[in-house]
Amino acid sequence: MVDVENLVRLIFSSRAGPRFHDVAEHAFDDLDVGFSHWFQENIAPQVDEFESKRRKTLVVLQFRMHVAITVVAAAIFVGGILISMVERPLVGLFGLVLFSKLIVAWAYNPVIEYESEIKWKIFPLLFQYFGPDFTYQEEGELSAEKMCNSGIIPDFRDEDREDYVRGTRHGIRLELTETKLTKERYIGKLRQTVTVFRGMLLLLTVNKPFAGQTVLKQDQGGVLNFFSKPAGSAYETVKLEDPEFERIFEVYSTDQVEARYLLTPSFMERLIELKTLFRGSAIQGSFFQNKLLLTFSSDFDRFEAGSVFVPVTFIDEARTVVREMTEIFRIIDTLKLTDRTGL
Repeated sequence: MVDVENLVRLIFSSRAGPRFHDVAEHAFDDLDVGFSHWFQENIAPQVDEFESKRRKTLVVLQFRMHVAITVVAAAIFVGGILISMVERPLVGLFGLVLFSKLIVAWAYNPVIEYESEIKWKIFPLLFQYFGPDFTYQEEGELSAEKMCNSGIIPDFRDEDREDYVRGTRHGIRLELTETKLTKERYIGKLRQTVTVFRGMLLLLTVNKPFAGQTVLKQDQGGVLNFFSKPAGSAYETVKLEDPEFERIFEVYSTDQVEARYLLTPSFMERLIELKTLFRGSAIQGSFFQNKLLLTFSSDFDRFEAGSVFVPVTFIDEARTVVREMTEIFRIIDTLKLTDRTGL
């Protein structure tokens, strides 16, 4: 018979991580000058509190896992006997699976509450480093539905948003959120829900509208690029001089002069760097109205709390936020959208 208590202890002790005071001193040497000092003043005081909460969470989780495994094992034993005696065993099997899932969810709920508290207490503090008007919310307000005319949002039915960030950089309003877009498709007579986009939306808003609309799409190769071209006869393919950028992107615009004015060598270089930083995410972009929308397709959740099985430091969370926001700021600084008074 399996020793449940020793099994749970083995799971909980299988991962180790650095202690905060052992790694914090030089953790941010390669990031913005001054961030390390700011981190020590604003985030470090929270570490001991959350390390205590993490340990308490593990104690509760260990107890609940012990109960859950015992209850599920008993349910499987008793349920298996009862299911074999009924006329519709599939209904009983479905009920047993549902019951088991509910018990496991109950056992894991303390971890969800612990991670949620980190998100609504620590991440807002992290984003305040970039300015007093930067805010973070767990639930997103930036809707893909309102940006369908950008030419890069796929057809979808339902939208699930989280991790909304808002702020201002050099007079340009910045908004970003993680989102999942789904729609229903029929395969024969079977209706399925499929994901048409999952990743991050980044919206930059300026005071002056663009003269035309310029769209950047992932290069699909050969004839497939024909089908990715935005609808409308006004769009023309824009040829650029950067071979690396041309390999990754296909560019279409209703205003060739403005497109070349916007897509400077520096901008193209920054966008390629951003793609690398965002773990090779498929990137698309659109200059439309008075906005620049960038989409990053990825299954990676960017703003998540560290594992409950590893000692709290908040260093990895901070490094992810600072590195990605720094690259986004570089995009803004490179474009110098507030200086484009001639557009």
